[in-house]
Amino acid sequence: MVIRGSWVLASLFVFSVVILSASSAQAGVVYTDETSYNNAVAGFGMIPAWAEDFEGMAAGAVGDPLLIGGGLAEVVNGGTGTVGSFGGSGMSWNQADGSPTIVTIQGAGNTGLGLKAISFNFGSEVDQTVNFISTAGIDPIIVTNGDQTPTNFVGWVGIGPETVESAQFVQSGGITLDNLDGFVAHAPEP
Repeated sequence: MVIRGSWVLASLFVFSVVILSASSAQAGVVYTDETSYNNAVAGFGMIPAWAEDFEGMAAGAVGDPLLIGGGLAEVVNGGTGTVGSFGGSGMSWNQADGSPTIVTIQGAGNTGLGLKAISFNFGSEVDQTVNFISTAGIDPIIVTNGDQTPTNFVGWVGIGPETVESAQFVQSGGITLDNLDGFVAHAPEP
């Protein structure tokens, strides 16, 4: 009886370790260093899905989706602030009352992005939270002023079958986004 009980406990332990190992192996990786991010994307052989530099793009109405990447994705202002262009090369969202600004990058028509990697430049004078919502859960990062030099960069790379479905910026005051890039897994050879 003791041997059977020990065998069951040992089996459960091994099963738990395998499940935990499989779960952690699929977590996304968040980067604040652009070179490391680019090396990871290249190392996995990912290919560009779309890019948006916002050059010459006019601001839409407050709260309306701003289509990016040729309409493949959109940026949605989750607050009630103003949306404007930033120096002709970025888009800014500002809350006049100082309440948290929430900006979400998602697939067009409120769908998932389905990307293996995504990155952007941003502007901010205060710390902000970026939530990468993926098929495996949420990978959050608090980006501080110290992380913003020299390129104000943040990126996410999925591991295994994981993809990012949306990215959400939360910050008091305002957020400026620029140079959004999305990547998909390399297409298999025929």
